[in-house]
Amino acid sequence: MKKIYLVYMSFPYTEDPKGTAREIAKIAKEIYTKHHDLVLLIPHFMFDAIWDFPTGYTIPNIATIELALIKRLDIFAYEPSRISSGVTWEKAFAEVENIPILTYQQLMEGERPI
Repeated sequence: MKKIYLVYMSFPYTEDPKGTAREIAKIAKEIYTKHHDLVLLIPHFMFDAIWDFPTGYTIPNIATIELALIKRLDIFAYEPSRISSGVTWEKAFAEVENIPILTYQQLMEGERPI
């Protein structure tokens, strides 16, 4: 059986929550169109479905929840041209936890951790 990877899709949020949600959805659709070995976890949708943040994350324990999620990943993914303070600290969490870090381009090209 082929391995299925659990992937955290980090992307800026607060600058324009609805706009960035549309951007990350487009990226995820492009990746899913080409690859079927990934489960993409997108915080924009996981948390907005519950709290509908009008101007960015306003629930104090979101960072704790995201850290708990990141600890369980196979891959942390991000877009190097779209870095925010949130992406920076999420990526730092992944680094501390020794989670493999890939860019969206690497995911699209089929790169996976060993």
